[in-house]
Amino acid sequence: MSKYQELCSAFMQAYGQFTNYREECHDFAAGLFNYLAHWLEVPPSNIQLISIGPNGGYAPATSLPDAMVPTEDGSWYFGIGVALSQDYLRTSEEMVVFHLFIRKENGGFTARLGPEGRKFALDPENRETFVPFCEFAFQTTLAGMAAQWKSLSLPPSEQQRPIGFKVQ
Repeated sequence: MSKYQELCSAFMQAYGQFTNYREECHDFAAGLFNYLAHWLEVPPSNIQLISIGPNGGYAPATSLPDAMVPTEDGSWYFGIGVALSQDYLRTSEEMVVFHLFIRKENGGFTARLGPEGRKFALDPENRETFVPFCEFAFQTTLAGMAAQWKSLSLPPSEQQRPIGFKVQ
C-alpha cells in the first residue's frame, strides 16, 4: 500500500467515524425534539426546527441535518422554535427559540440550553431522563419572560436573552 493509499484509508476511516457520530446525534436530537414537543404539549403547527446562523440569524429548517451545526467542542447546535400567541389557536405572534447544544459523551448524551448552560445527562433509552432538562428549559423560559417582558417592545435584533433563548 502506498503512503497516499494509507492517507486515503485513514481519511475514510475518520470520515466514517464522524458520519456515525453525526447520525447518532441526529437520531438523539430527533428524539429530544419530539419529547420536548410532547412534554410542552405544543400543537404540531406551533413548533419547528430552527437553523441558527453564525451571526445569530434564524431560518426555519426542514430537517435536523439542515438545522444542526457542529461546534468547536464537538457539540451540535440547533434551535427549536415555539410559536406563541395570546390564544393558542390563533396565528402566532411571537416565537421563543430554545438554543440547544447536544453532545455524545461517556456512552450517553448531554444537552445544554444555551452555550454556557447547565449540562444534563440524557439517556435515549430512558426518556424519563429527559424530564429534568425539559422542566429546566420550561422554567428558565418562564422566568426569563416574566423578568424581561418589557424587552418584547424592542426590535427583534435587541431582544437577545442571556439565558439561552430569543423571542422573535
